[in-house]
Amino acid sequence: MAHAKFSLFTGCIVDTPVMGELRILVNGALGIDRSTGRIVGTSESSGTPAKELFEQWTGQQVSIGHDLPLMDWLNKYTFKHESEFKDPELARKFYKGAIDRVIRNGVTFAAYYGTIHLEANRILADTIRNAGQRAFVGKVCMDANSPDYYSESTAESIEQTQEFIKQVLGGQGNCPADTRLVTPIITPRFAPSCSSECLGALGELAKRYQLPIQSHLCENPSEIEFARQCFPECTSYTEIYHKHGLLGNRTIMAHCVHMTAEELAIMRDTGTGISHCPTSNFTLGSGLADVRRFVAQGIPVGLGTDVGGGYTPSILDAMRMAAATNRH
Repeated sequence: MAHAKFSLFTGCIVDTPVMGELRILVNGALGIDRSTGRIVGTSESSGTPAKELFEQWTGQQVSIGHDLPLMDWLNKYTFKHESEFKDPELARKFYKGAIDRVIRNGVTFAAYYGTIHLEANRILADTIRNAGQRAFVGKVCMDANSPDYYSESTAESIEQTQEFIKQVLGGQGNCPADTRLVTPIITPRFAPSCSSECLGALGELAKRYQLPIQSHLCENPSEIEFARQCFPECTSYTEIYHKHGLLGNRTIMAHCVHMTAEELAIMRDTGTGISHCPTSNFTLGSGLADVRRFVAQGIPVGLGTDVGGGYTPSILDAMRMAAATNRH
């Protein structure tokens, strides 16, 4: 999740810029540097886009990542932020606030993508359990086409995924799966970030431990092309997962914005579900997922907030955006 460096407040702003002078900006804008708490600028008009205002006030380009398409956004913002979770103390502090906020926004059962770090994911699972939320929690796997500072070997990816599974399941005794509060979920970030060996091994782990699986699929045209380049032996992005035993009635694929008829047939025949994330799709300009098309073919569809690519953990906002997507 990319963090904004600045906050922008709009409305009627009253201040005293110099001693003895009272200023009232009826439709004003006020910018704050969140790292220092200091005002960086004010404007008499709140009609100017926030990005332009902050560039005027600071002389810097400002963004939280919504200026870029998916692949560029991942490389410029997301991977760098996630790599910081190698620090357990950061994970402990961040996850406590994040989980509390998700619950306050009406999400009682969620599927979480963690990071590649074993300890941080353990902290995430413990934090969710202590908060009383039901969840699937996944240690993200990335052993290919990933930045040097945020990657893992194939052996590390599989071994640490298995260790995470054992830690999460072992921490809940022998309770049946349908009564378990937190369940590990097999999580290749997306096919291009994993080698064929890694994907196949993850499919075996899911089968061995009878676990759910989650990943991303057909979110963005450039991502789809990248996936095809990484796995030229497969006829489609969806077939990559299918070939490696990662599709089935315990699998959740996020987005699925740009799906061919053949890919939807694979999803239907395997019983694979789709997590519709309209807020993220709008924010990153990925496109509009045709949910009616999925439902008409008997494909299970759920709703996701995808707060990494979106801008709010509110499931109610996701519902509103899903309705807007349907109308468009």
